[in-house]
Amino acid sequence: MLTIQRFTRSNINEWLTAMRQQGDAPADAFISLLLEDSPRQALPALHQWASEKNTPLPLMLYPEHPFWLHYQQMPDWANDRQLQTGRTFFRRYAEDIMLLLGLLSLPYCYAAADGAKVLHRTRRIAEDTRRRLAETAQFVFTVHNDDIFNIAQTQMPQAMRTVVTVRLMHAAVRYHIRRLGKWNNEQLGVPVNQEDMAGTNLAFSFIIIQGLRKIGYAIAHEQAAAFIHLWNVIGHFLGVQEQLLPADERVAAHLDRAIAQRQFRPSPEGKALTRALINSIEENVTVSPLMQMKGFVPSYMRFLLGDPIADLLEISAASVPASLFSIYRLKNLRPASAGNTATDLQGILQRTYGKLTYWLPERLP
Repeated sequence: MLTIQRFTRSNINEWLTAMRQQGDAPADAFISLLLEDSPRQALPALHQWASEKNTPLPLMLYPEHPFWLHYQQMPDWANDRQLQTGRTFFRRYAEDIMLLLGLLSLPYCYAAADGAKVLHRTRRIAEDTRRRLAETAQFVFTVHNDDIFNIAQTQMPQAMRTVVTVRLMHAAVRYHIRRLGKWNNEQLGVPVNQEDMAGTNLAFSFIIIQGLRKIGYAIAHEQAAAFIHLWNVIGHFLGVQEQLLPADERVAAHLDRAIAQRQFRPSPEGKALTRALINSIEENVTVSPLMQMKGFVPSYMRFLLGDPIADLLEISAASVPASLFSIYRLKNLRPASAGNTATDLQGILQRTYGKLTYWLPERLP
């Protein structure tokens, strides 16, 4: 069982301040080697390895590098029963979770002002929101694959290759921002630092559970614990330090509250990312006629986030009657004829966007 916690109520602020100065040392060392040694060969080879099933790891990707040691075994605290319960939980609530991803988890992340500056700096999220939203959804589907943690087999599971690529994408962002020389680590923290990574992990696990409860589901403590545990293991392989992975729902709530108190404040970047997200959802998410109703998306986003966070993101005041939110809780914005399994939803994504992959940036704008 995961029990390592380095923070208490009295020292959590000081401890999280230290976490903002830490990136992901193994991934940072590896990405520096790739981008400085043979980028023209290594990056295409890495992309091919990440996206094509059964492709062996090329020698130029330094298979003996310490970075790969992280993927040779499961963490000793991982619990197979909880992992399976967490995956079952996702399959049961898949469509609702995917809607909450865009309506709650992502804007929740954008409320963190310093982290939003990094996201905005990469440009793609603000300028190609539609595809980035689809890629994020695809990633969430991928990491709930039953095969993802079967790392003892000869070829790393495809789902785990996606996790590796996302981890290295974060390292590439840190690398490029550092080289641009226009980032104040002391004031803002290292780009994609441990506190921001922990906050994102909570947004995709603990905050999703809170969202499901808010729309009317009775989520049992055991279900919540299993889903958080699943995302703890995912977070481990994404490079989040174990001390930042909450042992249970109570610790998750404490850590989330501390990060929000430290990081949530108005920022031009957070507001811009939220506007782009709302526009993208209104234009592309058509699971129900309600989603097409003028003002429904920002109104529901405000309902889920609460007024204080919605205000700092400048989400417009609710213009939709609260009674419609009750309809949403009962019908989940799902047409009666629609499928509701993760496989159904993943198929829709693939038909709409084609093959979705994460690519490491060679440079930032």
